Formats: sequence, structure tokens, C-alpha cells
Amino acid sequence: MLPRTFQTLLKHGVQAYFCGDTHGASVTKINGLWQVDVGHARGAEELMLTPIYNDLLALGNIDQPGVIEDYFEPIKYKIKKGLYWAGLTDGVYYKELEDEPGLAAFRTFIATVGSNPAMLTEYDELFRAKAKIARSTFIKVAIFGEDIHLKIYRDDARGGPYVFTREFVLN
Repeated sequence: MLPRTFQTLLKHGVQAYFCGDTHGASVTKINGLWQVDVGHARGAEELMLTPIYNDLLALGNIDQPGVIEDYFEPIKYKIKKGLYWAGLTDGVYYKELEDEPGLAAFRTFIATVGSNPAMLTEYDELFRAKAKIARSTFIKVAIFGEDIHLKIYRDDARGGPYVFTREFVLN
């Protein structure tokens, strides 16, 4: 946080602020101001290849020129991440995988699953076994007088139920 922003929050009596996208929930008091980092709060990531493949098939006419490319372009990061964790990028990390090799790997994936649908399950199992998926966080906030109570719940990063992990009282 910028020092100017921090000072403005303190000046106006802010006791705590929420932030996130760090993939690790934490609660810390920094120079009199509580920072509540929710980590990752969007639920299980849908990066396995089955939903991607099914969405593509729902478009129909995937043999037509441009259909696969048009599908790939807006979600290429998600597709490349799924392909990497399923072992389909020749070991090139998804953040370093250029678009053309990523699209080529996606075409190979589509052809492979088209000729052998059982491979889709195998790819998803590889993804589940290897992927580093962020656990999602749910924080319940209750205010009692001057005290702010936080109950933190985390899931298992695979879509499982949220489980209470710890409680904080900010005062």
C-alpha cells in the first residue's frame, strides 16, 4: 500500500482494510491498521480440460476454419494453464508458452480426445495430480461494539467444503 493511502486510512479512523489475490489468507496489524488478506476468494478454479473441451464442442462446427482459433484467443491463458498441468506442452511452463505452440498443443489435444474420448479423463486426472491450485477463502465478519470478529474458512482447493480454520478479534 502506498504510504499516502495508509496515512489517509489512519487519518479517517479506518481500523481495517481487506485485500487479496495473494493466494494465502492472513490477518496482520501494521502500524495500527489491520490488513485482512482474503488470499483467493473465487472458489475452485475451472482449469481442467473437460469443461473447456465441452464448451468448444457446444459451439459446433469445430472443423470449420477459425472456430478453434476464435475460441482459443480470449481464454488462451486458461487453456495454456490447463494444457501445461495435463502434461501437454512438452514441459514449457504455461506462462512462458507462446500463443502459436499453445494453439498447436490445443489442436493436438482436441484431435487426441476426438479419436479417444477416454483421454479426457486421463488429462483431467493428471491436472488434478499436478496442478498447484489456490485454496479459496471465506471470511465471516461480525462487529460487536469496538471489536471486529473474523472467522476464516478455507476450502481444499478442489471444490470441497469450506472448513473453519481460525478466528481473530481486531480491536
